[in-house]
Amino acid sequence: MASRVLRVYASKANPSRPLCTLARFITEVYVPAWARAKTHPQLEMAARNFFALMDSIQTFPDEKCRMHALDSLKTNYYNGHPEMILIAMMGDDNLAVREKAVQILEGKKAETSSDRS
Repeated sequence: MASRVLRVYASKANPSRPLCTLARFITEVYVPAWARAKTHPQLEMAARNFFALMDSIQTFPDEKCRMHALDSLKTNYYNGHPEMILIAMMGDDNLAVREKAVQILEGKKAETSSDRS
């Protein structure tokens, strides 16, 4: 779909303002997010990919487009859930981040054990 929109955009001598905005969103937000997801498909990268997408949306200059995209992320938030963030932390290159994830998980395990008693 994005390639079709860009083809229409490229074929117009004087594209409309909404078409220009959509083409800009595709090239500045969608394509980089798609490329990042394709080059980093691992589960531990899912939360990072999600937050990178969120960052690029938040810096997009058109407010109306930005609000629509952020509304969409609210309903497609799966990779931003706390569990996914912990998985990303467990796969981090930084040892301190990995240790923090283990501490969080051990704390949750202790809470669960005490709740059963």
